[in-house]
Amino acid sequence: RCLLSPGRRLMIVIGREKDTFCRLNHECLARREPAIEGRRRGGDSGQPRRFFSTGGRVSSSGLSLSKARSGRFEPRERWRVIVYLLAAGYATRLWPLTRDRAKPLLEVGGLPLLTHLVRRFEALQAVDEIVVIGNSRFAGDLSLWAAGLDARVRIQVLEDGTHSEEDKLGALGDLEFALKAIAPAGRDWVVAAGDNLIAFDLEPLYQRFETHHEPLIALRKVRPVAGPSPYNEVTLGDDHRVIGFREKPMDPQTELAAIALYFMPAGFERNFDRYLQEGGERDAPGHWIAWLVEHVSVRGFAFEGDWFDIGSHETLARARAHFDSAAE
Repeated sequence: RCLLSPGRRLMIVIGREKDTFCRLNHECLARREPAIEGRRRGGDSGQPRRFFSTGGRVSSSGLSLSKARSGRFEPRERWRVIVYLLAAGYATRLWPLTRDRAKPLLEVGGLPLLTHLVRRFEALQAVDEIVVIGNSRFAGDLSLWAAGLDARVRIQVLEDGTHSEEDKLGALGDLEFALKAIAPAGRDWVVAAGDNLIAFDLEPLYQRFETHHEPLIALRKVRPVAGPSPYNEVTLGDDHRVIGFREKPMDPQTELAAIALYFMPAGFERNFDRYLQEGGERDAPGHWIAWLVEHVSVRGFAFEGDWFDIGSHETLARARAHFDSAAE
């Protein structure tokens, strides 16, 4: 039995594998939530129906621990991170462009959207693996894209077994599938939409996440609108804690909205499983974040830079114009 004072974490190395560990934080105990844990998962159900994997140059070193002056054990290097890119949608609003091509493979500035995302995430030294979740219709194209990509990290492509808009799993259904197929295994993890074009440095957000080591969502400022909002709404309290999250409110009160970019501590797969077991919505990721805010401490930070949600012909045109002008 361990008593943790506020602001302190307990890290336990289990077994012989250095990267197999469990982390508990004091807020989990205070809220009497299920233990936040990370463990090597062998024999998981939900094996990938098919996947492509690049070799990559991934370090196999385990977590190195040293005792700091405070008497606590601290990592000598950053926690390792696995990234999940959701790319299994059918993008019917972008037809005919996406009738025979996955939306995340549309090009902006001469590169597919997914390549832009990989470049941003591989710039974070803690990231050692990126998993792309696609549908069966475009899995072959995604695998070809991954095979031709020269990346520092390992790239894996999963096929979710769906073939059309009618039988899709939904964004969170795909995340559930991916977490079971390729588990974080003691690593922190990040979720991002494969059709979001991130044109800003991720390092400041990751440093915030690393400092607090609590769920973190990326925020942006949106223009106030009269009537129902087309965006979610985020309310922040002290120290950037999220105290309110509403999905497309009828009466928006703040100018902050979350984008589909979430940083999660190791072991938070259990919280996600609990959300689904309680009947949570399996499509729009914002419903999961709203649930999470009600159960654990979540922080939100606004990013600086450009970002595009490629959801229509208009937003695709704006993104291409932005990159074309930047290249001139």
